[in-house]
Amino acid sequence: METINMKKIFKFDGFIRQMLLSFVITLAVSIYFFISGADQTYVMYIFGGLTIIAFVSLVARFIYLLSFKPDSIELIEGKVISTMYYRGTKRIKFGYKYQGVDYSKTNMINYTKSFRSIEKENLVDVYVKTEKPKQALLKDFYFETETL
Repeated sequence: METINMKKIFKFDGFIRQMLLSFVITLAVSIYFFISGADQTYVMYIFGGLTIIAFVSLVARFIYLLSFKPDSIELIEGKVISTMYYRGTKRIKFGYKYQGVDYSKTNMINYTKSFRSIEKENLVDVYVKTEKPKQALLKDFYFETETL
């Protein structure tokens, strides 16, 4: 049985990395302005608001990823439509067919040596939510076989 793997999420999910970085940086700037007693309180409020947005985005992403439960997903084969590399992140757009309907989805992955070989036209394993087939994740980046 395949389940979401938290270690893989932190290692490979590009969105988590970006939001975690945003959260830490905006929190540090907010604390700096708060402690320094700067006259520009509006800057402190702006960075405080950005910190809250980054935190909420992190929580929402985790809730989304953890909603891929073994009893609500199905493994199908998909095909990579395009890839794009930008600043340590690889965007992989893939297409798949579920119950006769074509879908496409993009996953943002931290670029590592192990995934350099994924290019256009490659076949990939995709987990699709059975009740919401527009929601899909690439198996290799997020799932691990559970051992008993």
